[in-house]
Amino acid sequence: MYLRGGNVKLSLRFKVSALVLLLVTPLFFFLYYTNIYATNIVREKVAKSASDTLTLHLGTLERVAGADQPLSTAYR
Repeated sequence: MYLRGGNVKLSLRFKVSALVLLLVTPLFFFLYYTNIYATNIVREKVAKSASDTLTLHLGTLERVAGADQPLSTAYR
C-alpha cells in the first residue's frame, strides 16, 4: 500500500485476496446454512419414520394379543 497525496494505491495481491474473500465468504455461509437445514430435515424424517414403525408394530401387537384396550393409549 502506497500513500501519495492522500491517494491509496493497492497492490494486485491485496485486490485479488479481497476479491476471493468477498466471493468465498457468502458461499461459506450459504453452505453452512444448507448443512444445518439438511441436518434438521433428515432428523425430522428419521423421527417420523421411527414413529410410524413403532405405530405399525404396536398395532400388530394389539391385533395378535387381542387386547381389549389399545396398548398405545394404555399408558397415557
